[in-house]
Amino acid sequence: MHRPAIRVDNLTAMLLAAEVWHWWIGVALTGVGILIGVGLIGLYLSTVTAKKYPGRKRSRQSDL
Repeated sequence: MHRPAIRVDNLTAMLLAAEVWHWWIGVALTGVGILIGVGLIGLYLSTVTAKKYPGRKRSRQSDL
């Protein structure tokens, strides 16, 4: 039986698309990682600051 030959044009296009696709996935995951890191740092700082400087709601409850 005769097998159809793989066209070099299609293979090159697929490899190029795969390389570009992986690059954009890397960019997206890096962005998500940075956002999660900044969010965790912000959450930590807000929690630590809230214990040191309680807001009006907490200070009123402690006065009662």
